[in-house]
Amino acid sequence: MHSCGVIGGELSIRVAQSGDERVPMAGTTALKVGVLSIQGAFIEHVLMLKKVGEQLKSECTLEVVEVRKPEHLISLRGLIIPGGESTTLSVFLGQNNFEETLKRWIFAGPPGNLVWGTCAGLILLANELKEQKKDGQITVSHLIM
Repeated sequence: MHSCGVIGGELSIRVAQSGDERVPMAGTTALKVGVLSIQGAFIEHVLMLKKVGEQLKSECTLEVVEVRKPEHLISLRGLIIPGGESTTLSVFLGQNNFEETLKRWIFAGPPGNLVWGTCAGLILLANELKEQKKDGQITVSHLIM
């Protein structure tokens, strides 16, 4: 049986095994996950999430949102920040109060929202970047890179 949900602070889409009490086995769960969609490999993430949502549709509603404005974050439970060019991401997020909105969204809680970054998205999630150029990329989280 497939199931999806938030378990122990972790976005979880899994195949449940008999006796696994961590996975909600009854009912349909709805999740809304966004992909920061301004540049880079965002379309690949969107398409894969939609494919997963189709495979699980009888037991889980997975809504995928292409995030391009700060207000798109409001009702999300998870966000993927894909690779791309980190300076471009920084410039974009510096506009329209997006950076501060994203920081508030990440730490909303408890237990906070779930965010996953790949490549430049992971750099963006750092709290501190070692050997960074002066006035380089913005950072929004607490990872030391």
